Amino acid sequence: MEHRSWNTFILSRCFLFCLCFLLTYRAFGQSVPGYSAEDVLDGIAASEKQLRTMESHLDFRWPDGTVWSLDWGHQGGKEYLWGKAEMPEGKFNGTPYPKRTLDVKWSFDGEKLYKIQHDSALPNYYSGTVQEYSETLMTPFLRPTTLLGYDAVIGPGSLSCDLRNAEKVAVKNQTETIDGHQCTVIEAIGAGGLDETKKRNLRVWIDPSRDFRPLKIEWYRNFDPNKPWKILNGVVDGIKLEQIDSIWFPVEGKRHIYLELKNRPPEGMSEAEFTRLPWEKRREIIVIPTATDEDRLQVSEFHKDTIRLNKGIDPKKFKPEFPQGCVVYDAFADTIYKVGSLMEESTATALKSVEGALSNNDSNKPEAFLGKRQTSRPNEEAIAETAVASTDNVSPRASFVIYLAPLLALVVVLGVWTVTRKRVSKCE
Repeated sequence: MEHRSWNTFILSRCFLFCLCFLLTYRAFGQSVPGYSAEDVLDGIAASEKQLRTMESHLDFRWPDGTVWSLDWGHQGGKEYLWGKAEMPEGKFNGTPYPKRTLDVKWSFDGEKLYKIQHDSALPNYYSGTVQEYSETLMTPFLRPTTLLGYDAVIGPGSLSCDLRNAEKVAVKNQTETIDGHQCTVIEAIGAGGLDETKKRNLRVWIDPSRDFRPLKIEWYRNFDPNKPWKILNGVVDGIKLEQIDSIWFPVEGKRHIYLELKNRPPEGMSEAEFTRLPWEKRREIIVIPTATDEDRLQVSEFHKDTIRLNKGIDPKKFKPEFPQGCVVYDAFADTIYKVGSLMEESTATALKSVEGALSNNDSNKPEAFLGKRQTSRPNEEAIAETAVASTDNVSPRASFVIYLAPLLALVVVLGVWTVTRKRVSKCE
């Protein structure tokens, strides 16, 4: 009897042990060890520090058929995109415009964004701009940093930085498998810093066995705190990693941008009334559209043989020199000038308006391709040609006459009016 009781005791303990093992296995995933949120953040940050400099060549096609061929580089928050776009024939308000080429140099030195552009439709006109960083310029392009999670939140930064600045970060208990690799899933609520309009909710699949690189990234609208994973904005997936100089690096991937209707006020409230409300109030009453199955699939081709890691980058790539004859608008100084010539203030004012017209040209804005077809303004060529020609012909004497002419005209008008009034009074 005692022997049987002992066997029963052993069997019962074995059963309980197996049950506990199965429950633990189910809760914490498979053979990958569990990681805390801090472990994952530290791992991502350490892997990002491996990448001191990155360069590559990439080809990118917009949905309207525009093909971009770009050299790309990144170093510690600095970034450049240099290359050209081959634009197909199209129409603007029913007016056709020809096939054309846009040459670009876009560089961010960590403080200022430099843009140099030349449109083949305006052969004698080069435009330049010095301005604050604009997330709508480089972010629409699928770059290696996109696959590293640097674009998960709007604005310059990195995945580890954006996750650390989130309101709440947690790791899911169960691991998930992507392409045969077990991943730790980290979730972040309110990632994006202090700007409420740019905050997103992130869900990222991290591969701890390969330098803590992301294999999938999802970002969601951050409007409803009670339903953080309801409205999907976009997905980066299909990420393929290869070892380059002993560093795991993304060489392939794709991004889906889910189209949505414009956010709108509740029924009975005008757009103007809605816009005047504080952001917190708008977030409470806004009518949020549902993401549709229709999406923009973006795929870049990274040329693996052009990927250079930690080889150093020429500082001039982040602060390019404006070419001779380039008309430059400096937004920091609120001035405009033409490289290689002296300009009068009146001419500069005229050119500033031309630069504004060109900067509003949708065909020169990559963000225009995310939701609508490329556009162009057919009258820009004549405007730009006239403005550029005028910059070299304005003398100080001519400028003085330009300022004096309106004053002389005003004196003449007042004199005629005075004489007329006197004649009328005499007749009365």
